[in-house]
Amino acid sequence: MNRKKKKLPLNDQGSLGSSLGAALKAQGFNESAKPGPLATVKPPPAATPTSALPQVKKVVLSRERKGRGGKTVTVISGFGQQSAPLKPLARTLGKALGTGVKVEGETLIVQGDQIVRLKEWFKNEGVVTVISGG
Repeated sequence: MNRKKKKLPLNDQGSLGSSLGAALKAQGFNESAKPGPLATVKPPPAATPTSALPQVKKVVLSRERKGRGGKTVTVISGFGQQSAPLKPLARTLGKALGTGVKVEGETLIVQGDQIVRLKEWFKNEGVVTVISGG
């Protein structure tokens, strides 16, 4: 099935002309016209930074490998039955640490052995007690 391709003429100016300026002139736009004053638009108010961390005083960090295919994960617990969802905290932690974080019930599962980095992050966020287990 040999079909011949249609060739478009390259030197045909068509309805647009040779440039955008020529097309605008053909439509009646004047290039020397000065634009009027722009309406001042107020930027949206800056959002107050809200911590994704629920108000907790103590978190427990532990390392696990059992039931994870030999992969090491760090389990964060101690949130209790908080009314605040843990998904925003998981997203914030994932961005801060550059690792995968998921929510399992009332715990967070962080990929890899991240106890030292998590301990520092929670201290900076204002958690009073960070307990790390083996």
